[in-house]
Amino acid sequence: MPFMEVQNVSKRYSNGDGIEDLSFSIEAGEVVALLGPNGAGKTTTIRCLTGLYKPDGGEILIEGFPPGHAHVQKQVALIPDHPYLYPDLTAAEHVQFRARGYHKGLKQIRKRYMER
Repeated sequence: MPFMEVQNVSKRYSNGDGIEDLSFSIEAGEVVALLGPNGAGKTTTIRCLTGLYKPDGGEILIEGFPPGHAHVQKQVALIPDHPYLYPDLTAAEHVQFRARGYHKGLKQIRKRYMER
């Protein structure tokens, strides 16, 4: 089974841009790059793969699970090209803010990552 399978995925915006009927698979350990001009759908594809966007059609499976599943959240991460940082927050507050999106508290994050 491939690490990631994308079958006939489409995501459209009101202006008509997006991706249509995208299919590919990635094997475990394989290195892949998305290349294309502005507007080709690279960012939309990544956002669908990470669960930030829900495709309008098709299926995405990562180790057999859909994006957003707890198992997938442990396997896939997105590092944005423009970090969304708030100047008034400390580093710990940023971690806590992001952790809330995964329904985790700062105490859980510290226990798992910072006290090793």
